[in-house]
Amino acid sequence: MYHPQLVKKVGSMEINFTLVIQIGIYLVLFFILKAYYFKPILALLKKRESLTVGKLDEVSDLTKKMEGLRAEYESRMKAARESMESHRMEALQRIRQNSEEKIHQAKIKLEKSLSDHQEALEREAKIIRTKFATLAVDLKKEIEGAILSSRVVRL
Repeated sequence: MYHPQLVKKVGSMEINFTLVIQIGIYLVLFFILKAYYFKPILALLKKRESLTVGKLDEVSDLTKKMEGLRAEYESRMKAARESMESHRMEALQRIRQNSEEKIHQAKIKLEKSLSDHQEALEREAKIIRTKFATLAVDLKKEIEGAILSSRVVRL
């Protein structure tokens, strides 16, 4: 309903009393909502932001710590690899030396065995030569005896 006594004219604009009541209701509602709705939501958002920022800072700290640990791990692994490589090279060197020593000892043993066998063969050859010489002499005598006895029989 329109009540002309509730209307006040300000310049070229008319201000109705209901407008003042609506503005008042709006302000009361705004302060009530601010106190019971916006403050808790803003507090919740602020708390959430502080937790997020705190977690981000914690993540940043943990990332830095992780990078430090990774660098330490990599340096230790590098040192371990270098140590392992030096131990491996030392072991290979020892194995080579042992192998060369064993080969050298085997060569000496084989050379000694070869010279022993050569000496034995030479002794046996000498014995066989003397036996052949005596056998040749004996054979010669037999052949001569056989030839002489066959001539004597013919005569």
